[in-house]
Amino acid sequence: MYIARIKIKKKETYLDTFYEKNKWMECFKHKDKICKWRINKDNTIEFIIGTYNDRFEALKDGKMLYFNILYELHRNEYGFYLGDNNYVTQMYHENRGYTIEEFNKNEEWFFCSKKYRANLLGLFVFEIDEDIDDYDKYYKSFKGEIITINDKAFKFIERISKLDEKYLYSESNQIIFNLIRISENVDEKTQILLLCQALEMMGISKEKSNKEKRLIDKLKKIVKKSKLSKQKINSLNGYLENGKKISSREKCENLMSKYCKYEYDGFDKTKIFKKAYEIRSKIIHGEKVNEEGIYLIGIQLKAIVLDILKEWSKDNT
Repeated sequence: MYIARIKIKKKETYLDTFYEKNKWMECFKHKDKICKWRINKDNTIEFIIGTYNDRFEALKDGKMLYFNILYELHRNEYGFYLGDNNYVTQMYHENRGYTIEEFNKNEEWFFCSKKYRANLLGLFVFEIDEDIDDYDKYYKSFKGEIITINDKAFKFIERISKLDEKYLYSESNQIIFNLIRISENVDEKTQILLLCQALEMMGISKEKSNKEKRLIDKLKKIVKKSKLSKQKINSLNGYLENGKKISSREKCENLMSKYCKYEYDGFDKTKIFKKAYEIRSKIIHGEKVNEEGIYLIGIQLKAIVLDILKEWSKDNT
C-alpha cells in the first residue's frame, strides 16, 4: 500500500498564533481517498493522501495536490518554502533494484520505501502496510509535535481540495514555478525579468504569414544583389530569415490571448503585460527604467503568470 506525502515549511517571518495539538486533521476527501494535514514543531506542514494499491496512482494524485498547493501559495502567500526548486529530488542508486532507464521512465526519485526514506520538502510517495495512519508507524522519525490554530486550517487549505487531472505537477511546470519562486526573492526589476522569462518559456511559437514571408524573401534577393560584402550580405539575410519567426513579445501576446482567462479587479491585464514587457526590454538593452510603480507591476504580473500557468498546464503536462 502507498500514500502520497507533501511537505512544505513555514518561514520564520510568517506570523501565527499556534498552540500544540497532537493529531492529524482531515483536510478533504478525493473520491475514496482521505487527505490529512498537520503542522510540526520544526515549522513544516505535511499533507498525506491515501491509501493506494498502486504507487503510480498515489503519485498521480500527489501531483494534483502538489500543483494546487504550489499554485495557491505562490498566488496568495509569501511565507513558505515549497520544495519546488528541482523536479528530480533524489540521485540514482544502482543498489535499489532498477536501472537508470527505469529511474527516469518511472520517476523513481518520488518513491520511498521502508528501507529507503526521504525527509525532504516536496512530493514523495511512501510505502505503508494498509492504513493511512501507518505513515507515523513507519516514519515516526519524521514525526514532530503537532501544532494547529484553534482546530482551523490555514485559509489556503480550504482552496486546495479540488483535485483535477488537468492540473498535474510536472517537469514543465516545475521550471515555471521555480522561476516564480526565485522572482519572489529578488529586486523589482529582476522580478519582472524572471516573470517575463516564464511567459516566454510558455509562449506560443508561430511563423509569420505566407504574405509576410514572401516579402522577406524579396528583401533577401535585393540584399543578395547589393554591392555589400559577402559577410554583410550573409549577416543581413540571416537577420531577415529569422524575421519569419515571431518575436518573444508576440509569443507572449499569443499566450495571453489563449490562456489568460481571468479578469482582475483594479488593473487591466493587457496594460500590465505591456508595461512589464517594456521594462524588460529597457533592462535588456541597457536603457534607464522609470521605477515608479514597478513594485505593483511585479505583483500584478506574477498573478497573471500564475493564472496563465494554471491554464497552460492543461495542455503541457
